[in-house]
Amino acid sequence: MSLELNEVDQAIEVAFKEASAVETFARRLEERISQIEGARRLLPPRKYGQPIDTKAIRANLSLSTLIMRDSAELSHYLGLDPSIKRRMDEEREAQKMRAEALAYVSRLFDAAEAGAVLWGDALLIKRFISQCSRTGSKATQDGYRFEIREFTRWRDRHHPHLHLREINPAFCQDWVSQLREQVEAGLMKPRTFNRRIAAISSLYRWASEPSRSAVTGVPRNPMPPRSMLMASKSTRPLTAEQFGLLMAAITRAAHLDPNAQRDYVLIKGAYLLGCRVSEIAVIRWGDIEALDDGGQIHLIGKGSKRRTVRVSPATLGLFQGLGRGDAEDFVFPSPRRDGHFTRQAIGDVCRKWGRAAGFHVHPHQLRHSHATHAVQRGVDVFTLQATLGHSSSATTGHYVASNPRDSSCFRFD
Repeated sequence: MSLELNEVDQAIEVAFKEASAVETFARRLEERISQIEGARRLLPPRKYGQPIDTKAIRANLSLSTLIMRDSAELSHYLGLDPSIKRRMDEEREAQKMRAEALAYVSRLFDAAEAGAVLWGDALLIKRFISQCSRTGSKATQDGYRFEIREFTRWRDRHHPHLHLREINPAFCQDWVSQLREQVEAGLMKPRTFNRRIAAISSLYRWASEPSRSAVTGVPRNPMPPRSMLMASKSTRPLTAEQFGLLMAAITRAAHLDPNAQRDYVLIKGAYLLGCRVSEIAVIRWGDIEALDDGGQIHLIGKGSKRRTVRVSPATLGLFQGLGRGDAEDFVFPSPRRDGHFTRQAIGDVCRKWGRAAGFHVHPHQLRHSHATHAVQRGVDVFTLQATLGHSSSATTGHYVASNPRDSSCFRFD
């Protein structure tokens, strides 16, 4: 009898140890899952000594999705199917689209009761370009206008019966695919592709905002996400030697060309300021201010944003050498009409003296050259960012060309 009791005690002890081991592992697994935000309340109930019900976890789509998003190893251990997450994402997107559709229909009814009329294509484009005038320059407006015109031309060739508000994602995906084919065939540059995609996305993003979608008739942005291409950096800065040759070419022609002095100040001034073509074109004499330790020049950048660039006495003297005019006079007036030098005219000046020096020069190259040479001279990126007028230091990085013969490793010798 005592032998039988001992066997029972041993069996109980073995069962208890097994249950304890299962319980310990189950609790650890529950603790791991509970670390995932929102997962604790979805865990299936269980009794002491029982393992976690993995079948119940797999059946719970919400819990499965949370686990798969957090840990691939845990998902694999629990035998979760990756297609579950995909189905959940699709369902979530479908719910979002249904909600947007209901909200859009509701806004249409409200607009109809108020007597609102849907805008036609011409009015939609006009209003969009008009709001651009409050945030961007005339060049920005012209750029949007051109890209939208190219888009509508493509629409007219393939779907002439559709209004802009009736364009759907499939149509836009087809258009984007054809543009990609042009890029791959070398018929379009990646930068042109990106500019066109960005312009149309901006149009539809603006038109689909809830505050105006009832009158534009655009329920959502039909442009496919993540359509942009990586554009190669096409602008190469001038080397210090090339810039010296460029200035020497203008100096040699000073006694023959009456515009040589103006062109010298224009090109060297743009390089020293690191400014955009549109910025140096509109500088007035009132924007140039002398100080005790040099001077400062006030520039009008993109979106009519103003910034002030401190300059050395030499740079200040460079501009004043032209003969200071009235405060409202342009430093570089147009020789043909009232107003200032145009971007095209400045481009012509750069190309003219580039040919004289023996290589191609365009205005934006001077800005890139300033950025690269400044970094080579030890200027920190944040000072350079402020000088160039960039809102992000990442943009400044695109302007700086690395030196293949240099390395940060040299700084540790």
